Amino acid sequence: MATLPKHIDSHWIWIYDGKEWPVVLCGDELAPKLFLETRRHPNEVAAIRLGRRAFTWVLEDRLQEYDPHENYLKDVQPFERDELVEGEDEKVKMEKQRRVAFRQDAPLLEPARYWQNVIEQQRLAKLTEKPTRKKKRKHTGDGSSQSSFSSTKQQRSSHGGRQLLTLDTTPRKQRHNYIGGEQRNCSIGLVKREEEEDDDESLFIADEDAAKHERENDLDAFRQQHEHELSSSPPKHGIYTILVGGDKTPFQFPEDAIRESELFCGRTKFTEKTGSVVDISDIEEVTAIDFVEVNEYLRYGDFPPPLIEKRNSLPRIDGLILPEEQDAAAEKCARVFRTASYLELGSLQALCLNKLRVLYPLSPLRILIVAKYLLRSVAWGCEAETEYVDWMIDHISEYYLLLIKQHGPQLVDILENSPLIKGTVMANLSANPEMGRRGLDD
Repeated sequence: MATLPKHIDSHWIWIYDGKEWPVVLCGDELAPKLFLETRRHPNEVAAIRLGRRAFTWVLEDRLQEYDPHENYLKDVQPFERDELVEGEDEKVKMEKQRRVAFRQDAPLLEPARYWQNVIEQQRLAKLTEKPTRKKKRKHTGDGSSQSSFSSTKQQRSSHGGRQLLTLDTTPRKQRHNYIGGEQRNCSIGLVKREEEEDDDESLFIADEDAAKHERENDLDAFRQQHEHELSSSPPKHGIYTILVGGDKTPFQFPEDAIRESELFCGRTKFTEKTGSVVDISDIEEVTAIDFVEVNEYLRYGDFPPPLIEKRNSLPRIDGLILPEEQDAAAEKCARVFRTASYLELGSLQALCLNKLRVLYPLSPLRILIVAKYLLRSVAWGCEAETEYVDWMIDHISEYYLLLIKQHGPQLVDILENSPLIKGTVMANLSANPEMGRRGLDD
């Protein structure tokens, strides 16, 4: 066993499933908060398993010294194809990643912060990857497709091209198109992606899954808290039931909450047996989990973390101290904005935007994630839509050079998919070249 000092950024060999894997110690400081909550023993040390590029737990007294000059793969048989192939056996996939670890990752001897950034890049790449499935477009009554943000009102071409973010005069009831132009299968998160098979030690490659799990717990807690009122049939007078998601999860509200959205009002039906029911279960992009924050807003006028506004003091988001907490809150606000756009809840969209303004400035990664949520929102004509676009343009313009440096491909993807954002950002930088330098000298 190794007797060298085991400090942060040092490289070691960890035996996983009977095979040697290189790891770099990262400690609690760099590991995600939700990952740290999975520690089972006091002597476990947080590390990053290379090749797999995921956070893992190791036991300090069982680490073996890593020698960058040793050939750890001298006895392995070559694969017909070294690259990962979709759908291949999980053991084969893991072995390929182990070989990448020794041949590519470990020899770099990069510190833990470097691999933490790689993991974040992987997360952003998954959020920004384009889905392969095509979905039917919403059509207007005359059979043609309208774009709420198209100055020319032309139909998209068959290859899925996007259109400008400029408001048109199409009646709101005919609108069900996307700020980014292309419909995405994104009921949870930015893009619905295939389930990943992760072993117990490679948790939280992206904390999006952990956030989803937390929202599932919130939904379960809501169901338990309101089990009695949800099971009463019919509901009390003046109480409306909103059915959400494929399983038609019921949420009950007073009439004032229903009046928040013309979409709710237009879908209300009454029978003696069921009372007043608003069925939105056909809106695939809004699941019961997505509706948790909407439920909080309709009941209490806000969703956590709450916005605190007091006279003679600047507004703030309650309970946020660490930068990662602020980033998570910003991502949540952007996600709720997207959900609210499908429900035509303009007041909730305005609240989300106000919270985002309070959280300014965002980290470079969150700027892009928040922008992606914007492009996947539905444009139905509320004022918060155009204000969000303007705010996003200003943010990207100010941090342009830093974004290019740290997340160039993802920024290019956003700009290419939104001609308005791209054109305005380029115009801002042309008018004031110093504008895009924020964050470079920090």
